[in-house]
Amino acid sequence: MELGLNPEKACFIVVKAREWSAQTGLGAPTEASNPTDDGVGVELSGAYHPEDEIRAILATLNEAEELVLMALVLVGRGTHDKENWADALRDARQVQRDGAVADRLLDMPLLGDYLEEGLAAFGKSCDDYGPRSD
Repeated sequence: MELGLNPEKACFIVVKAREWSAQTGLGAPTEASNPTDDGVGVELSGAYHPEDEIRAILATLNEAEELVLMALVLVGRGTHDKENWADALRDARQVQRDGAVADRLLDMPLLGDYLEEGLAAFGKSCDDYGPRSD
């Protein structure tokens, strides 16, 4: 199945999302973990911002690519599965109509993992597109 999204673009987002999570300390949350309580600072002023690179690549996507990207994330986080791709696209379209795709994606601390899992559900691997950052 052709997804309609260049896997290289998606894998770039995977890498940058992981960099951003590592930089902000907002990786996989645990029940007892709180970045403030753990002394992890999330102040990034004057620093390199992978979030900016993610926003920049999201801005280059056309509507169809943006839709597929959001749907892949929904599949990757388990909201939908490959067999219910039409439902994932429907839900992604609603996020798109709200004009909130970039914000919604960047609110996900596990964005890189979700997107990579979504790609894997369709037999795509970021291993084919350069080094991983985890």
